[in-house]
Amino acid sequence: MTTGEDTKVPEEETKVEVPQEELAFTQLLLKFGVGTKTLKSETIAENISRTGGERVFEYPERLAGRLATWHECISPVKRKQILEQWFSEKGVEVPEEALKTAGLKTSEIRKKEEEEEKRKAEEEKRKAKFFVEPDTGAIRAA
Repeated sequence: MTTGEDTKVPEEETKVEVPQEELAFTQLLLKFGVGTKTLKSETIAENISRTGGERVFEYPERLAGRLATWHECISPVKRKQILEQWFSEKGVEVPEEALKTAGLKTSEIRKKEEEEEKRKAEEEKRKAKFFVEPDTGAIRAA
């Protein structure tokens, strides 16, 4: 029979190392007044860090997409400003498309992605109706 002492995990092993980028991003969110009593800026930065993929804080498009998911907590203007300042401090130019994405709601981003997928599917469908005959170079119907 074991006592509870055998199953305890040393305190050093239970600590989760927070990436420096996440801490720096949390500080930036605090500068912009992001965070409330119920939802703290640390929570937002941690979520972005954990769900945004590897090196999310290095790619404007990725970070813009993750910031947009917080549209209920961070206004579009603040998201754009956060994005601009974050990458300005790193010396990285933010593409216009990333700034537009930062200003969208999640539903608008999904709609945009669905429209793009639909457009690509239609384009593929059109390509499938015709083909070029290799021998003569003539365009034929499928």
